[in-house]
Amino acid sequence: MTFFFTLTMNLFATTYYVDNKNGNDDNTGTGEDVAWRTIDKVNGATLNPGDTVRFRRGGIWRGNIRPQAGEAGKPITYSTYGEGAKPVIMGSVPLTNESDWNRVPGRDNIWVTNETTLSGEHVPCPAVTGQEWSHHCDGNGKITFEKSEDGYCLTCLNSGERESNIQLILAPLDVPAGKAFVFRFRAKATKPFALKNVRLMMRTPPWSPVGHVVPSEMVVGTGWQEYELVFFTSVSEPDGRITFFIGHDFPEGCVLSFVPLEGYFTDVISNGINVDVGNMILIEKGKNEKFAGFKRWSIDELEEEADFYYEPETNLVYFRSEVNPAVKYRTIEAALKRNIFGGNNHLVIDGFCMINGAAHGVGAGGQDDMTVRNCEISWIGGGHLYTRNNQPTRYGNGVEFYNGARNCLVENNVFSEIYDVAMTIQGPDKVVNENIVWRNNVVHHCEQAYEIWFTEKDSVIRNVLFENNTCVEAGHCWGHRQRPNKRATHLLGYQLKTEKIEHIIRNNVFTGSLQNLIWYYNDRIAEFDIDDNIWWDDSVNGDPEKMKELFSWDADKNRVSFDNYRKLTGNDSHSKMIKPVFADPEHFDYRILNRDEIGSAGADF
Repeated sequence: MTFFFTLTMNLFATTYYVDNKNGNDDNTGTGEDVAWRTIDKVNGATLNPGDTVRFRRGGIWRGNIRPQAGEAGKPITYSTYGEGAKPVIMGSVPLTNESDWNRVPGRDNIWVTNETTLSGEHVPCPAVTGQEWSHHCDGNGKITFEKSEDGYCLTCLNSGERESNIQLILAPLDVPAGKAFVFRFRAKATKPFALKNVRLMMRTPPWSPVGHVVPSEMVVGTGWQEYELVFFTSVSEPDGRITFFIGHDFPEGCVLSFVPLEGYFTDVISNGINVDVGNMILIEKGKNEKFAGFKRWSIDELEEEADFYYEPETNLVYFRSEVNPAVKYRTIEAALKRNIFGGNNHLVIDGFCMINGAAHGVGAGGQDDMTVRNCEISWIGGGHLYTRNNQPTRYGNGVEFYNGARNCLVENNVFSEIYDVAMTIQGPDKVVNENIVWRNNVVHHCEQAYEIWFTEKDSVIRNVLFENNTCVEAGHCWGHRQRPNKRATHLLGYQLKTEKIEHIIRNNVFTGSLQNLIWYYNDRIAEFDIDDNIWWDDSVNGDPEKMKELFSWDADKNRVSFDNYRKLTGNDSHSKMIKPVFADPEHFDYRILNRDEIGSAGADF
């Protein structure tokens, strides 16, 4: 009976096909000859547990995939069909036409993209005034919240330490992609303060932004004033919300009066840049080498060829070039700050090439039963995360599980040219992380290979395994050259306040780093079960004495050699540190390395 029930349920699962050349979104999608064409169609379709969406091999799509959730034993699968290269999902906008660029008057060798404009037609959003607004406080943020005759009154009892500690929320909102959402409101405050973080975002985990807001900052004064925010939507989201993050900036004792006036959607005429550009991926004409433009933070800083600046108030990109950039470069990809794949429960992502995104390759949060396998994830990250003390911070990971993950598997992937880390679990809240496996992945030319941090003491880290991964040349990447805080290492750990850590790191290869092989900013490295690894000393490319001290923890209080690291922590008692003796190491394909090959090609250190 159980077998019959399972077989019957599988018969109702549907396979859909997506073909960027021969497909049509008006098709049913249920066969190769009636395939869909676009990512928008996939994101907007209603999928049922057990369904599969297959993308044609050899195809290229631009955009971001928002996976839907399956059920236990019936995941929704995003995979491939046909022959040829993996289907490519690009998170970037091409700017290779001369008409994409205009010379900036009065500035030598500075070019700017075309302006974004709005159409005159308005589609009202009645939820802005027809639904009740709410609030959320956490940490030590605390307010009183009252509905007034025509709006709302918030009194700050304690500001909190982070912006997220006090939130003013409108939800749910049905957000279409590629539109502008205009929101108008009146406000005044008994003490002036700045609104620095207003988002149009998902209402549920992973709470990703679904648009970029202009202006990025405004000041609420002591007299009534009308304000207008324009959100340029990047993806559709039927369960969205507006969130004012005002913790930390909301002065204690201040009374904020807030009256929503109207909201409407309108069309956007643009080149597709509606969110931060975190990277510019370039290839010069007549050459094959791919490289990154250098992200700067003002027009005045554009001093070198291929320097660029994204202006958030206008969605314009300024670029330094001796001629029109489209004349000099055959590839100009503006990587947008959006995850190429989102996450969800009971989900399989299998066999994609994800490139040119300025956020994460796969960004997931609070996921249960999620698999990412057989993917190539490269040229990821560089988006602007926040600015503190006038110092901008950028980010971007290959696969990230944020604020909790259970029963997740990441295997047989290749990561390269990642701004931050190839693989990570992390988060500030009380969450459970258990039954997570990272195995048989190859990481080369990323700032870090694997990272872990959790700041809540009641979080759980249980049965997490990192094994049989090959991690090569940390820091040998575009991101390292641009980072103000260089963190080249294979294993990275920040705050770990959890009471107990059950985490195994075994049978891996860690070779070559511009800085460290292990770099933990806490003193808990000895609590990890780390053993049976091969560590490769790459001192032929650096100072031999300095390169021997590649193991650091407790905020650099310990920076030691391999032997001292083993003595002090008890880790890696059966591991080896070797020196490479390849006949032609400069042209060796590190991506095919395995333990046996390295063991036979190296000598004990």
